[in-house]
Amino acid sequence: VLKNPGAKHSLGVGILNKLNLIIEGSLGYFGVGSIDGPVVRISGRVGWSCAENMMAGKVVIEKNAGSCFGAAIRGGDLICKGSVGARSGIDMKGGTIIVGGDAGAFTGFMMQRGRIIIVGDVGANLGDSLYDGTIFVGGKIKSLGADAVE
Repeated sequence: VLKNPGAKHSLGVGILNKLNLIIEGSLGYFGVGSIDGPVVRISGRVGWSCAENMMAGKVVIEKNAGSCFGAAIRGGDLICKGSVGARSGIDMKGGTIIVGGDAGAFTGFMMQRGRIIIVGDVGANLGDSLYDGTIFVGGKIKSLGADAVE
């Protein structure tokens, strides 16, 4: 258990083992990036690029996440119970991203594989330059990007 992280950057990065990590508070930029196997629960918010390059495991964020949430993930489950910023799932190569709230513009930009599930609304240019992968949206889509089809 990590208590009161004070929104510091790059905490929980590079964990390559199966373990349970509970973070009581918010993280700054690049939290829990480049992980391969842990189960992480974060009770607060996270900044830009949370779980970037995630290979395997599960990350659950109780509140909101910044831009580039799950950038370039290759596997695992990444869950944000709140809303996420722009470019979430950018360059995604596998895994699953679930968003309980809304998602910003360019969500799924250059997505190559995997699944994105957004319970709420999504901003402009959803799935722009999409190669492959699937995006589900429960709310309204402001606009689709190039290469995205309904």
